[in-house]
Amino acid sequence: MHSPGTDATSDPQSRLRSTCTPPPRTLPSTQGPSFERWRQRHPRLVDALVIGALASYNVLSLQLVFVWDGWPSGIGTTAASIMLFIAYALRRNRPWTCFAVALLVAFTQLAFLDVPLVADVVLVLMVYHLATRSSWSASLGACIPLWVWIPLMARPLLDRGWMRIGDILTLSVVVLWAWTWGTLTRVRRAHEHSLLERAEDLQRQRETQARFVAVAERTRIAREMHDIVAHGLGVMVVLADGAAKTVDTDPDQARHAMERARDTGRDALGEMRRMLGILRSDDEADLTPQPGLSQLDRLLRQSRDAGLPVELTVDGTPAPLPDGVDLAAYRVIQESLTNVRKHADLGVTRVAITVSYRPDVVRIHVWDDGTGPAGTATLAPDDGGGSRDRVGGCGHGLVGMRERVHAYGGTVRAGPRDPHGFEVVAELPRGAS
Repeated sequence: MHSPGTDATSDPQSRLRSTCTPPPRTLPSTQGPSFERWRQRHPRLVDALVIGALASYNVLSLQLVFVWDGWPSGIGTTAASIMLFIAYALRRNRPWTCFAVALLVAFTQLAFLDVPLVADVVLVLMVYHLATRSSWSASLGACIPLWVWIPLMARPLLDRGWMRIGDILTLSVVVLWAWTWGTLTRVRRAHEHSLLERAEDLQRQRETQARFVAVAERTRIAREMHDIVAHGLGVMVVLADGAAKTVDTDPDQARHAMERARDTGRDALGEMRRMLGILRSDDEADLTPQPGLSQLDRLLRQSRDAGLPVELTVDGTPAPLPDGVDLAAYRVIQESLTNVRKHADLGVTRVAITVSYRPDVVRIHVWDDGTGPAGTATLAPDDGGGSRDRVGGCGHGLVGMRERVHAYGGTVRAGPRDPHGFEVVAELPRGAS
């Protein structure tokens, strides 16, 4: 249902176009600084640069091993370094398998080498990678083998005086720091991913809401079409009936009535085509203004030409109303007159319309003095939509009137009038739009 705070009736075409077009998509940025964006776009290149930097420094240590320990130890050191670099390069596809291979190589070094390798740094980097890909408990378990390996690796260096106990603690803290950094990175990425999903879900909701609003707007236009056709056909039927009765006794009056029926039919057909054009196309259209209280003279003239005695009284100083309220007030009077014409055979001799301009509301009061059985027609402000026409048929006009008035925060009551007749009383806030 259209919200009271939106004026869709003044320009239905632009309303349909705006509601069918979802707002621009805005998603939270998942990228950090420029280096972070570059690193995420070129992960393999980053791996190659890391391996190249470590390998370059590793060459010097390998040369020293060849000089000090000879060929057998140098070949083993070279093979271990290459295997560690390969495991690091392939970790993105099989992180846990590659980490297990790297650990196996690291523990194998303890049996054949007396010093650690520069390539052993990849173990810390792989702990970081595991922490970004796995749960904190699983990735923390990967730190335990390293904390066991570090003191075993450092024991020969401690014997030679090349390391101290504090260095072992420092290396253990470095492993813990890599795990913490990786865990925080995983949490941040999960948070960003949840924001992305939430933004996409909100976007889908906006698009769905736009479709619902468009459907509601088209339904509203269809109701406008019902009012136009019902009013026009009602006037034409009454005019045609009058012409048929007077064609023999007063041909001039009959011809005048038929001309009025013709003009009314053309007007109704033109408005109906205009509404259908809005429903069928989203292209720009040259839309004529919607009617309002300022066009009541034409509406009353049509009713009088149809033989309905209508009187209009304006109470207060007429003032411009918001377009939606102006149209709603006009439609209330139009539907009321249509309802009177439907039941003109109930002895209606007078129809009175009072438009009261009050400080905060505009009040519409339409009543007639029909003497027929009007007691079955009732429409209270809280009516749920099950009201009846005044002779018991299922009434859509009164229900549509209620929905239209309620859309702008107003109230409407329709029912029998004491001692006889029928009346419609509607109040619309003057500030609604």
